[in-house]
Amino acid sequence: MKLTKAKLRQIIKEELAQGRTSSSEYRASASVKDRLKAATASGVTGDERNVLLNLQKKLAAAAKLDNIATGRILQMATKLEALLDAVIEKRQKK
Repeated sequence: MKLTKAKLRQIIKEELAQGRTSSSEYRASASVKDRLKAATASGVTGDERNVLLNLQKKLAAAAKLDNIATGRILQMATKLEALLDAVIEKRQKK
């Protein structure tokens, strides 16, 4: 069976008519209460979450401008990773 342009258009129209939502639309429509509940269930505080988000944003911005997998940034990331591994290991032993 050959898929023609007309058949493809029909399939797309049917999918759109069914009202399917993408994962991004679903996340955007989630209630604030559900988001708060999920965030607090993870055990991460708001301050910690802000640190994580800020770090993630800055890493992403730097990655757009330069290769962050080399040089000083990689060295710092490796040190941070080792520090975090030590904290995790220490807490798991207790």
